[in-house]
Amino acid sequence: MIITDTEFKNIKTLKHENLNLGSNSVSSIIKTDSVVYISGNTLLKYHIKNQTLTSILSEGITGKGKVDYIERSPNANCVYVCADGILREVNTNSKQSTVIAKGFTSEVRHIYYDSSTKIIFVSTRDEGCYCVMPNGKIIKLPSGINQSFKTCHYVLQDKQGDYWLPTNNGLYCLLKKDLLAYINKQVTNVIYKFWGKDDGIINEEFNGGFTGSGILIGDSISLSSMEGRVVFNPN
Repeated sequence: MIITDTEFKNIKTLKHENLNLGSNSVSSIIKTDSVVYISGNTLLKYHIKNQTLTSILSEGITGKGKVDYIERSPNANCVYVCADGILREVNTNSKQSTVIAKGFTSEVRHIYYDSSTKIIFVSTRDEGCYCVMPNGKIIKLPSGINQSFKTCHYVLQDKQGDYWLPTNNGLYCLLKKDLLAYINKQVTNVIYKFWGKDDGIINEEFNGGFTGSGILIGDSISLSSMEGRVVFNPN
């Protein structure tokens, strides 16, 4: 693994036994002021000050499998980790883990925590997108016509609070009010807005499963696709 500054002037190669990934790869990276967390065969912790790399072995995170994705948790010194179909919150200091939800049988592509609703979104390769509620209940979002929503790469929230979901079959938008109405059983289905080739998207197959595949740039959204980045203003 290579660590460098933004100008690629200070390049450092890091080695660790759990960076022997085989067919796996680093999928997600979280940077704080003092450490960088890396997902690979396990959860790795890079200490910026002393430039050391250590493995955070915890329940279900043994270094022998694959960590699909990691994301920030609102709790201090904690990260969300999805491995072997189980979403956990891991304290990176004590290395203790708490099971948040389990039963995901497809590769997890992305984890997103919405601080306003305290909902954790879990995007998967073959099962669409799930909402993990604060009480641990799992609600699966409808997969659309002909399972068009089957592969969900990412969940990105715009400044209005609405959710953008790139898939293998175009880009979908879910209004926050519509999501909450569905979760609260005020409606029986979810209304998605769809963007595809007729809207200027060259290739409707998006990409994801790694840090930075979806980002906010000012008022604009930038998403990774099979034809480069798709950038647009959601307003």
